[in-house]
Amino acid sequence: MNSNHQLHPDRIAHADRLVRLAFRGLTPQDAYDLAFYGHLLTTDPAGRLPTFRGTNQRDTIRPVLQRHFRELRSDGLVVDLAAGDGSTVLPAIDADIRARFVIVDPSAEAVADYLLAIDDAPNLELAELPLAIDAGEVSTHPFWGAATEGGIDLALCVHGIYFMDPAAMLQTVYERLRPGGTAVVVYADEGRGVTGAATEHHLRQVGKNEAADAFVAGLTARNRLFSAATGAGTVTDLLSRSGEPAPDVTVEFVESSVFAPSLEGLSAIGLISGLAYHGQAPGETMDESKAAALLGVLAREPERVGFTTVVDPGDPRCGFFKAAQPQRVVAIRRPLEA
Repeated sequence: MNSNHQLHPDRIAHADRLVRLAFRGLTPQDAYDLAFYGHLLTTDPAGRLPTFRGTNQRDTIRPVLQRHFRELRSDGLVVDLAAGDGSTVLPAIDADIRARFVIVDPSAEAVADYLLAIDDAPNLELAELPLAIDAGEVSTHPFWGAATEGGIDLALCVHGIYFMDPAAMLQTVYERLRPGGTAVVVYADEGRGVTGAATEHHLRQVGKNEAADAFVAGLTARNRLFSAATGAGTVTDLLSRSGEPAPDVTVEFVESSVFAPSLEGLSAIGLISGLAYHGQAPGETMDESKAAALLGVLAREPERVGFTTVVDPGDPRCGFFKAAQPQRVVAIRRPLEA
């Protein structure tokens, strides 16, 4: 179905007004929270969807995580960095897989929820009592050395690299991987998704072309770091500098999407890449035009973000607007000792 009729100028103008009203007067943090929890992580009241109405990212990534767990040795040590509450990772573990966990997340509430979920799973246990600490602190925290003394079998960082220094995280984890152990990093490929498109559009719309160029360059550098390439700026170069064995790196592309029942709801999701905070002082009211930035992309180049409408009557999201927010899954394996 061609969705261009949904992008009539009057329809765009109406959505623009509504999304600006919804975000007017909010701080960047409140705007982010509204976009993330009010539009992306919305549940299906009829219970037809396994997780959220606003995205299928968790559903599409779980089979990949499940494969890595199936390769885990019995009672292997799993480190989950920027772990959240475990609701993405834990459902990917089959009941016959035994594993020990180390949980790292700055939110004490999230860690508590993760602990409860592990307590309910007889095949899982804690290797060490987790602390609510930021992933950037693990290398200098005494907890890290004690918790990973025997070596890590599987390290996970699922949508957490946006909040940490990825190079430092990789070095800290890799030196603790057992031979044959793997670090798995999952992140949104924003250069091909709605959040990256919204951020770049806003920056260029307000005349910040240098900032837009820097933003795009940053996404390119991230993809180069988390790639199977070699040479400067790659994970292979980074991890080999200190004499560690060069990793085996594989990259998978997982096509996933975001959904919303309205254009203004879809546009709100465009804030999630960090656009809400860009150029804003702490506590300052956010520029409400940021919330409407994705509408500009949809109006001018909808094909860039795969904009369409879900028309399958058997799909629980039938009638929703849909746009691309693909993911990359990067597996960094420490080779077996010769």
